[in-house]
Amino acid sequence: MESTTAIEHEIKVTPSASVQIKLLSSLQSQKLDDVVRTLKGVLGFGDFAVTTENVRNVTDDYYDTDDLSLYSTHSLLRVRRQGSSPTIVVKTLIGQSPGELKRTEFEQATSEDELQSLIESSFASIVAAQLPDLKGKKLTYKVKVSNERRNYLMVRGEEIHRLSFDSFFFVNPKTGRTSDQQYEIEIESLNAAASAKLHTMKHSLLEVFRGGFTFSKSSKYERGIEAFSINGALWKQWLSKWSSPTGLGWVGFVATLAGIVIGVIATVISTWITLRAG
Repeated sequence: MESTTAIEHEIKVTPSASVQIKLLSSLQSQKLDDVVRTLKGVLGFGDFAVTTENVRNVTDDYYDTDDLSLYSTHSLLRVRRQGSSPTIVVKTLIGQSPGELKRTEFEQATSEDELQSLIESSFASIVAAQLPDLKGKKLTYKVKVSNERRNYLMVRGEEIHRLSFDSFFFVNPKTGRTSDQQYEIEIESLNAAASAKLHTMKHSLLEVFRGGFTFSKSSKYERGIEAFSINGALWKQWLSKWSSPTGLGWVGFVATLAGIVIGVIATVISTWITLRAG
């Protein structure tokens, strides 16, 4: 199947309750002009030409190791469905600041049959090429994100950005639990000119509309893990490991070694004091 690799540069902000109401009200009118007018107003992007609305129902299934290696490194592996064929996406972090992410993005279109084989193999071929540190580890289904995404094209001079307004919720596939509805605005640069201005745009959002937005501090995958306290299970695994007979043996060994080291240090200090006194 065909695959691509690119650098993704985007900002993510969470709108306040009052901004959410304005955006949702404009969306109910079903008129692009109303939506564009509201977007420009709440975002302060009056100098942009905003066009091209499309609405997509997107489902993202996220996979990770039992010890959440991808979550811990701000990376992800997901299966996205927004049409007839699924797409496998791997993202690895290049740089991050509050509300701003720069990541390497690998995408590979696949079929349902091929996807099933990849899942059964823990995505072995993709992991070997894109996530070599996870080679040989088992990847399992951790979180689902169900998202209604509205995309808009924003153009200013040579800059081309994609603005997405996401209305989504998380699903824990293990328990079936769902989260509350959440909202997020993503602005992704689609060319070099846009990428160069993205950092400035981020600060403008918070300076001009102080209180209207907050920076999204992490990816949707990370927030999904945290929404169901799946990361909290790591502590249980750690405690279970170290309370086992093997784990307790290691604890005893480390404690004995520490005692020996402390004893040696105490002897050296005592000898030094004696010599000084003499």
